[in-house]
Amino acid sequence: MGVTQVLLVLMLVASLRAAKNAVSEPSAVDVARMKTIYLVEHLWKNVSNPHFTTMVKQESYESASQLIGALESLSAAVKDVDAPIVEDKLHFIYRWELIQAHSQGVHSLYTTFMQFMDKQKTTQKVASTRAWLDIAETILEYLPKSENIHKLTLAASDKKEKNNTIFEAALNEHQNNVCDNKQSPQLMLYNIFADLQLTQLKSYIMAQSAYALLQIFEKGDQEIKAKQMTEKFVQKNKQQGNAALNAMKTASRTMWRCDPRNYQEHATYEQLTRLLQGYIENEVDMNPSQSCRGSCKNYELTESHGCYQEKFCSQQPKCEGRIIDCQFIESDMKVCQSNPGERRRYEYIEYKKNALLGTDRIGQVTEANCTLVTVNSWWRFFLPAHCSYCFCVCDEPGPLSDRFFSLSPEVADVTNNKVITGLRFVKKNRVVHIQIQEGSLLPHGVINASSLRWKPVDTSQPDYKMSWEKRSIDLDDLEAPEGYVVTGIRFQEVGTHLNMEMQVSPIIYHKGVLKRPTELSYWVGNANTDSALENPRTELPISTIVPQRSNGPCKPDSRHDTFVQFTHSDIVTDAAQTTVPFLDIQPVVLDPPTLLGGVGLYHKGTEGSAGFVALKVSNYDITKHLTTEDLR
Repeated sequence: MGVTQVLLVLMLVASLRAAKNAVSEPSAVDVARMKTIYLVEHLWKNVSNPHFTTMVKQESYESASQLIGALESLSAAVKDVDAPIVEDKLHFIYRWELIQAHSQGVHSLYTTFMQFMDKQKTTQKVASTRAWLDIAETILEYLPKSENIHKLTLAASDKKEKNNTIFEAALNEHQNNVCDNKQSPQLMLYNIFADLQLTQLKSYIMAQSAYALLQIFEKGDQEIKAKQMTEKFVQKNKQQGNAALNAMKTASRTMWRCDPRNYQEHATYEQLTRLLQGYIENEVDMNPSQSCRGSCKNYELTESHGCYQEKFCSQQPKCEGRIIDCQFIESDMKVCQSNPGERRRYEYIEYKKNALLGTDRIGQVTEANCTLVTVNSWWRFFLPAHCSYCFCVCDEPGPLSDRFFSLSPEVADVTNNKVITGLRFVKKNRVVHIQIQEGSLLPHGVINASSLRWKPVDTSQPDYKMSWEKRSIDLDDLEAPEGYVVTGIRFQEVGTHLNMEMQVSPIIYHKGVLKRPTELSYWVGNANTDSALENPRTELPISTIVPQRSNGPCKPDSRHDTFVQFTHSDIVTDAAQTTVPFLDIQPVVLDPPTLLGGVGLYHKGTEGSAGFVALKVSNYDITKHLTTEDLR
């Protein structure tokens, strides 16, 4: 049986042992460690063979090739694991800088060692025995310094530091600088662990190579030292693995986007328009009999029935939908009307007794975008009644009202082994879609970076149209079952709410393939409603101040199983002209891209800001594949 066949058998055995220890399939770094230890054992079987040692000691190219091949084989497992991307923010941790300084020495020496052997192959010039011994002695002289990596991983160099392990220190730094995040806390910790593991694997490979060279060239019996080093290496990995797992199991897997430095419509956010909008109408026009005997508060739900004597009603676009929740503010006013075709009806409204609606707009308005009209209520003396102008809310679908959400499922190309790696909102032809980023799945949860693309949105399904009664959107954290990943996303209508679902598909983790996705995939969601008899969904109350005017960054303020209602902006500051909250359209993608084990829809806001409805993602739970056991 060849080395490759033996490795496959070992991987199967390791998977079975891992399953016995509550790990379904070992991670890429666990497999690399297992392979490397096996290859080291295989090397020492050759070194113990007199025929092999006699052959490789001959200073010929053929003998050098045998020796180089035996030593280079140890690096096979390391080459199979992509170098993890560790977040830049860790450079603020002094201990991490010390670890990196030691790691850089290991990487440099490893590169030198590999180049030493590669040069012999490319030039076909054989190194002398002395040259082999020099590099072996250099490796063994340097490597004790690499022990500092293990010490610094588990304990701080400064006694004043409260965090015991580097994982705890990194988690604390991550939480203190959340808006610089490119990874979830758990994914960041895994990448630190993987980075440390690969560095120490290189150190282990070089040390075993050095001992083997000393044994081959008769510099004492080194096999006992080599075996002791393997046991020590396994023990160190167990300690580091336990430290990493303890931190990762408590760390969040969620990644969300903070506010950008500058809000830019169509670049960082989109908004619904004219869903509910402030509207001035005289009570005479809100009833079929043109009566003025009531009051504004009597008109909770009505419509425009005419334009009495071509007064102000003839100077503004009519509300062609429903008129809702009217109130009386003052009788007489000056109305600064927006230009025709604008989203706003009014820039501001100034009442005679100094009440002002649209206070935020006063400093922004010029004569070019304002038509100032004087509007006065009046009395009917022959039928004693006051015909008051009311301030109402207009619910009017039309070409200026973007109030649509796509109900089309957005699904990755599962038949070609692709999964979702990121999400974002896009507005196309006045319809809001969730767009997915998809990528090809590789073994051990790796995503083929060259395959990533934002899949064009599907416009084939009917759209969800919001209105006064149907303007709620559910806020949920959706989690895939163990062994499943996210492959689809969609909105659905649940009662009068817009509700998000995700499609999940089973994977064979170590192979990097979806398991019969066309048969076994299914949709996961939370269809709970606010009218449920037990644990009903609850509403999240929000400010109605337009987000651009907020005094500070918006932060997540919603929880699972809640909902938020789209509504009009504040009456005083914006004359109720804008639909809030806005939609955060920044892409939500982990770096590096990875499998998703969950998605979410949430609200982020702050005091004095209506905030944003936004998407978030959760990485696939990698702790299910980490093991601290010796899988040999």
